[in-house]
Amino acid sequence: MRQLLLALVCLPALAAPPEAIPSQEDQARAHFFAGQGDYAAGRYEEALHEFEVGYGLAPRPEFLINFAQTYRKLGRYRDAAANIEQYLATGPSPSLADEARRLLRAVQDEERRAAPLIPSPAPVVAPAVVVVAPPPPPPKRRSRAWIWGVVVGVAVTAAVVTTAVVLAQPETTWPDAQLGRYSFR
Repeated sequence: MRQLLLALVCLPALAAPPEAIPSQEDQARAHFFAGQGDYAAGRYEEALHEFEVGYGLAPRPEFLINFAQTYRKLGRYRDAAANIEQYLATGPSPSLADEARRLLRAVQDEERRAAPLIPSPAPVVAPAVVVVAPPPPPPKRRSRAWIWGVVVGVAVTAAVVTTAVVLAQPETTWPDAQLGRYSFR
């Protein structure tokens, strides 16, 4: 009886679907957006970290431009130029390649101007190129069928327990006496 009760209690939990785990692409996209937020807020080190994590999950060329812009803001011009050159090596479309070359020239100009100075973030000369990823897909609608499994499991368990309690009661016989004539010694 105990085994049946345990099986009825555990069965709905085993039938529940596992939680959906986001894909590496979705995780990379989340880090990309987090990096964009940090970049916009002027938290360049944090932005660089988010972009690096996202690039590690999905090495898309768009991250390279974001690295370059972030390194540029940090005054790390050689790193910025290296990332732009790496981006150009991926063979982007001609319009994006032209924009990346303009950015490379701007970074090189800023590096030349900053060379005699103490390395610090240089003023913005060219508009920042930040590649925007497509918006994330709408969230998947999760099935709620497991809730009904739990409800039915609880109901069946309650019925089994109630039946077991009723059947386990010892049979009691009552004396044929009128009320008020009992002795409570």
